Amino acid sequence: MKKRALTLLEVMISLVLASILLTTLFSFYKQLFFSRAEIQKSKELILDRILMQERLSQIFAKVVPEIEEEKGLIFYTSEKPSTLSDALCFVYDNGIDPNPSFCGLLKGTLYLSKEKNLTLQTWPGREEILLDSVEALQFSFFDLEKKQWKQEWLGEKEGLPAMIKLTLKNKQKEEFVFFLPDAYKKITYKK
Repeated sequence: MKKRALTLLEVMISLVLASILLTTLFSFYKQLFFSRAEIQKSKELILDRILMQERLSQIFAKVVPEIEEEKGLIFYTSEKPSTLSDALCFVYDNGIDPNPSFCGLLKGTLYLSKEKNLTLQTWPGREEILLDSVEALQFSFFDLEKKQWKQEWLGEKEGLPAMIKLTLKNKQKEEFVFFLPDAYKKITYKK
């Protein structure tokens, strides 16, 4: 048997086939890498919204419907307060906190900061960024008596609404609805 050497044409054909195979393989891995990055980004966005919704659910479940008169209004919307855009002001029971200043009843304000962050400010001076990169914020309140959504809530005159709808505008419009405790008027029987 005679050993025959590879011709230049055969070497060129094998190199072309190998390059086609490697190009296809690398493009597949590149697409897989970008898909994983997009999935990870989507997971982070969803997790941010879940954490924001959970935190606000905890707070709105503890909103105090009645409070001593010297502490002022209980639950109201504020149009253009000193340094804030539209804001929701309320009093809630924070329960036990490692910092004694933040235990019990606290005044809170939910607003959109100048940096476009959905922020919860709790007095005497704690700020929580609940969600970042929010273009616009809007509140709606469900009035049980009129059975309709209202854009503002006037506090002591109206008590607590049954529900709050928080509308966030980014690339798309997102709505979150929260229920408030003791929205129904209580009946008190006296002896």
